[in-house]
Amino acid sequence: MCPHCNNKGTSLPEQIIYRCFKQIFPSTLNRKKLQGYEFDIVIPELNTCIEYGSTYFHAGREERDLEKEKICKENKINFIKILDDSNNELEETYTKNLIIDRLNNIDKLKEVIEYLFTVYGLDLSKFNFDKSLKESIDFMTN
Repeated sequence: MCPHCNNKGTSLPEQIIYRCFKQIFPSTLNRKKLQGYEFDIVIPELNTCIEYGSTYFHAGREERDLEKEKICKENKINFIKILDDSNNELEETYTKNLIIDRLNNIDKLKEVIEYLFTVYGLDLSKFNFDKSLKESIDFMTN
């Protein structure tokens, strides 16, 4: 199991991303199954699925992620993949559908979330990152 995950089967960064979007879109779901695959974050109002993972601890899951991306494409759902490249093996990338960066601190994760909010034209003042961080830490430790 990924050392960033716990017995809840999720990671702190995933929970922070989920809670930031949930502040704006209350119907946002975490760990939602679609066509037999579990998606990390589903935002119905944006018609979007987000997958968060690490290039190191989630290696070998590329085929599964390609299947998820294919399902989204077939159903006209936006698919965003966020990769924490802690090993610095890949080029930093920020596009509408793919984010690759070294997310080794909370400030970098906040930067990624702000980027996504900007891409979707969302008001950055409408979410409280620190609240999402606290709620996520509470969730992960209880």
